[in-house]
Amino acid sequence: MSPDLVIVLGCHRSGTSLAAKTAEVLGCYAGDRLMPGNAANPEGYWEDLDVVAAHDDILRAFGRDWMDPRPLPEGWTFSPEAQRPRGRLFRRLAALLGEADGRPVVIKDPRMPRLFALWEELIADLGISAAVIATHRHCAEVAGSLARRDRMSPVLAEHIWLAETAASLAAAHALPSVWLPYDRWFADPMRQTAALAALVGDGGLSPDEIVARSLSADLRTQSAARLADPTPALPEAAAAMARLAAAEAAGEVRPPALDAGDHAAALARDAALIELAMEAARARIDLRDGLAAADRRAAEAQAEEERKIDMLVAALEKSREALLSKQEETRQSFRDSAFVDVIVRSERAIAEWLLARETGAGDAAAPRLPCAERPRVSIVIPVYNQLLYTLRCLASLADGLGRDDVEVIVVDDGSSDGTAALLPAIPGLRIVTPERNGGFIRACNLGAAAARGDYLVFLNNDTEILPGWLDALIDAFRIFPNAGLV
Repeated sequence: MSPDLVIVLGCHRSGTSLAAKTAEVLGCYAGDRLMPGNAANPEGYWEDLDVVAAHDDILRAFGRDWMDPRPLPEGWTFSPEAQRPRGRLFRRLAALLGEADGRPVVIKDPRMPRLFALWEELIADLGISAAVIATHRHCAEVAGSLARRDRMSPVLAEHIWLAETAASLAAAHALPSVWLPYDRWFADPMRQTAALAALVGDGGLSPDEIVARSLSADLRTQSAARLADPTPALPEAAAAMARLAAAEAAGEVRPPALDAGDHAAALARDAALIELAMEAARARIDLRDGLAAADRRAAEAQAEEERKIDMLVAALEKSREALLSKQEETRQSFRDSAFVDVIVRSERAIAEWLLARETGAGDAAAPRLPCAERPRVSIVIPVYNQLLYTLRCLASLADGLGRDDVEVIVVDDGSSDGTAALLPAIPGLRIVTPERNGGFIRACNLGAAAARGDYLVFLNNDTEILPGWLDALIDAFRIFPNAGLV
């Protein structure tokens, strides 16, 4: 019968991820909050993020972290520092067991060997069955992998290997277990997967299927046999490696226990060197992680800028399409005789008004322009002579303004053709008269200064507008609110 919980124990970089992945292939449940892969482990770590966070909090409470090989103080599981993370681990494990729906839950984190005493308590509190997958890899390979990934000194890496491997193998004697030396994955994968399937079940898969789903072709990157000198620098690590090699050669099914007392003496001997090595490794890791974070922020900023540019382009395209559509509507409408009638009526109204003004015959009125108290749009027309053009422009405005409140301002820049005499007779028209002729730009500025509207529209006096023209201009601002000029 499969256990409720499968715990994968082993040193960092010693095949724990491969063991957890294979357990999942065989039907175990690892949860949906797993640490993602990276360059050091592209396929992923199979480590539950909540479990890892609780483990880190426990280590931090005792002045430790994952690279610190020193043991935790005696009786640490009963300390107040361990109780809050312990409660989080209890709740997370209970949740995983519920989600697993009868399947074994697999938990993996290289911090677990030194925290195994707490997990024994959790197993007892929940009343569940548990088993251990114990892994180990050649000390020199682990040290080389940590050196490549974290720029760690060999002495510190070997102390970490010795502490975590010894703790893992000791835990394997406390519960039903299987021993998975790393080399065996590649020398005899059928034997390796068969041993694991005997512990957790085969998931209905054949041995060939299990191997195919578990092992990728490029997984193995280094072998102790290819190292120039595979002998560990620490004599205690070298002795442990010899003990493990002898057990493998003898075909032992359960891992041998390693002498923890030897390692305690080595830790005391190398305490100062270990402290310096940890400080240097942490500084390098912080620098690496800081550079990686800066790269991520730069990439995110670039992606955000690209997103904004894409939005801007899309908005401009939408605006362009809307304006083109309005332009086409205007062109089509211009072909309609109703628009021609507007122009004809404007010309006739101007002629009748001028005739009535000159002869006194008839009662034709001047074009009447709107003059809102609080206009939304101010139309500014700079003029210099060309009275007839100006009158035609004003007549078209009188007949073709849209939905917004408007004022019309004419800036008479020193005209000498009767403009000054006629324009004041047009109702609603505001007139600005400079003291002297200052040119087109100055006339525009004077008109803008006199304007009261939210929008400024500048027209030449030889312009004759058509119905809908002003609404189309203002709609451009509604479609694209950040526009400043249309």
